[in-house]
Amino acid sequence: MMDKLVLQHMAELENFLLLIIYGFVVFGALVAGITPPKKFALLRGPYFGYSGVLFLLIVIVQYIWLGIGPAIVGGYVWVLVSIQIIALVIAGYFLGVINMARSRDAFGHAWFASFGFVPIASFVLIFKRSKNINSAIMTGSMFKGGAGILTGVAAIIAGSIISQYQGAQMDQLVLTTVRNPTQDMTSILQSQGLNETLKQAAFGTQTHLMADKITTMLPLTADGSILRYEYEFAGHALQPSLQSLLIQKNCSGPNLGVVIDAGATIVHTYRRPDGSELLSVLIDKKSCASFNESNNLQNTLKKMAEGIQARRLDDVTIFLRAESAGTTFRYEYEFTGKVFPKLMWHQLTVNNCSTKILRDVIDIGATIEHSYHSPDGKEVATIVIAKDDCAKITQSAECVPDDGGSSGKPICE
Repeated sequence: MMDKLVLQHMAELENFLLLIIYGFVVFGALVAGITPPKKFALLRGPYFGYSGVLFLLIVIVQYIWLGIGPAIVGGYVWVLVSIQIIALVIAGYFLGVINMARSRDAFGHAWFASFGFVPIASFVLIFKRSKNINSAIMTGSMFKGGAGILTGVAAIIAGSIISQYQGAQMDQLVLTTVRNPTQDMTSILQSQGLNETLKQAAFGTQTHLMADKITTMLPLTADGSILRYEYEFAGHALQPSLQSLLIQKNCSGPNLGVVIDAGATIVHTYRRPDGSELLSVLIDKKSCASFNESNNLQNTLKKMAEGIQARRLDDVTIFLRAESAGTTFRYEYEFTGKVFPKLMWHQLTVNNCSTKILRDVIDIGATIEHSYHSPDGKEVATIVIAKDDCAKITQSAECVPDDGGSSGKPICE
């Protein structure tokens, strides 16, 4: 229950996350202000050094969010949130303490400690000379004078580098979860149901991500049993194979495949920067069933092509090879005759549609292609046989000439 509330409110307040973080830091500083005063002062060097170290420590704490995936599955997201809040309050407390100490050194009182929480005004505390240098407390050698400034600069640089690395790791984590997820979502489905599972999946991608140089993936949205992916595409044209690629990845993915089997519908929508729609792909159990059937068909055709040897069929025709490409099974021949037989289409269609192994794959969507070339590689003829062609052959075999309907059989067209 606690995890659901945490995820719900974090998702709702995502746009105000920085404000919330700032609020917890300020709260910690207020606690420092109302606790028994610590009458000491800080020079500029130590103040800058301690501020930098506080920044570095709070950045390091953010590493806990790299465990958001296991936390969702294990049901302990609230623990991560609690750690984050406590760390922010503690950081705010110590920042309040050193801000008051610096204010005492610079102004003789602690009332200007609030400057440390205002971006531009904070420079006053950093650069204001000491009012009474003798009032400042002694500090360790690494925080004294120039060493304190160097310590602060080093801590800020280290924190910035770590922060950038963390951001890259989080982006990669989200992209991995979206494109090729590895964490098992079965336990979430079983414990929280489909709709809640999709909400949590959407919560995990509440940022704008560059999928590639011309495609930006926008935040996911979950609406009941529908999970929507929105993309902004800045290129000239989408790849022709994009739709089939999305279906393949979603249906065969270890996570999306699970939620689709549970009744989810995945919608991918590509738009131009001006908002106009380029492509919308809807993927559900029916789509995946068709994909699986097609995938099985392709594997069957690949196996059929194995072991078929080249051979001479007659005086003018040599069978060269058989190969599969998607749902097309292609026979290639070399034809040395002068005139290609006009009845070849009919003969091949009757033969293929009456041969069980070929008719079985034709009936589930395969296309049989017979390609004839001359010895110099020029195309002589290409004959394509599909399900509709077999239906026509079957109909013509069962029909009769117009007999006025006396036979009860269909009339040949």
